[in-house]
Amino acid sequence: MATPNDFGIQGDPPTHPELLEWMASELIRSGWQLKPLHKQIMMSAVYQESTDLVADSVKKDPDNRLLWRRDPHRLEAEAIRDALLEVGGLLDREMYGPGTLDENMSRRSIYFFIKRSKLIPMMMVFDAPEPLVSQGDGRRRPSRPRPCCS
Repeated sequence: MATPNDFGIQGDPPTHPELLEWMASELIRSGWQLKPLHKQIMMSAVYQESTDLVADSVKKDPDNRLLWRRDPHRLEAEAIRDALLEVGGLLDREMYGPGTLDENMSRRSIYFFIKRSKLIPMMMVFDAPEPLVSQGDGRRRPSRPRPCCS
């Protein structure tokens, strides 16, 4: 989808409108609980597609708008940091509470405040989302210069 943050008149029309309608009805039917819908998505054949390129499919649908393959995704900086803390036995699993700018905190990365003038170096090394750009779809994120090690 070329306009993941702009549904409606200004955005591109969805490639699978019937699927969106069905998903909306399932969400309502389940009492607005996301977990059953997430499970259905992850159990679907489309979600489990290979990332392999198939020459005939590439010719017919080079942008994969018909979802004939799974687009590879990079692991997010937040997941990498959290996994490193977990493996090292340092992850603080406390939920809720205030966020922080302290890069040495051991809580999940979701508790970091984002302040454009004080970005967290480890997160930037692992390609954290650009704080000045809307992040609707990781596949379309604009590239930026990488920090250099000195």
